[in-house]
Amino acid sequence: MSPLADPDNPNGEYLYQTRVMRDWYDDAIEKEREQWKGENYSPARHFAAFRVDRT
Repeated sequence: MSPLADPDNPNGEYLYQTRVMRDWYDDAIEKEREQWKGENYSPARHFAAFRVDRT
C-alpha cells in the first residue's frame, strides 16, 4: 500500500514483479491424479507425494 511502490507514482522507488515458480510436490500429485480420472474416479481417493532418493 506504499506510495513508493505505486507504478503510477513518478517518484516511486520500487515495483513488484512476478515470477513463475514450479512446485514439484503439487506437480507430482497432479500427474498421479490425472491417471485416476474417468471410470476410476473416487472422491474418497486422496493423494500425497513423498520424497524419495533417485537410484
